[in-house]
Amino acid sequence: MAIEYVLYGVIGLFVLILIVKAFLGKIGRKICAICLSFSLTWIFLLVMYYFDRFENLSLIGLMMGLTILGLFYTWERNVKKQATIFRLPLLLTLVLIGYYLLTFENLIKEAVLLAILWVLFGIFYLYRNNRNLKGFIDKIVECCKKW
Repeated sequence: MAIEYVLYGVIGLFVLILIVKAFLGKIGRKICAICLSFSLTWIFLLVMYYFDRFENLSLIGLMMGLTILGLFYTWERNVKKQATIFRLPLLLTLVLIGYYLLTFENLIKEAVLLAILWVLFGIFYLYRNNRNLKGFIDKIVECCKKW
């Protein structure tokens, strides 16, 4: 039953955001009504969950995943090709943040692992033109190439 109301909520927010976007002109064109409606919905549901008014954590997690992927694709679309080497650390960082928001678990070990991964990929980035590493780094950058 909860999914039905969530769907209504997303649809309602989508329509409302489209209307607001029409009045925002140039700024409105930068807002994705779908992304914002899903994000606002899961944020609202998460708050409701913390106040014991909503209990479907799976649905919240699924919607958070959509936002995480949307943020990832937006980032990927707006950075230079060389910066796409950071895809894996960025996506894992976004997942860890989402997981933390759902659980409030102590994630120090995981955060340290991600920090190490960021440093490692930062080193790859700095040495991306090195003859010995270029082939390997090109494979990292091209791993998600759209075929």
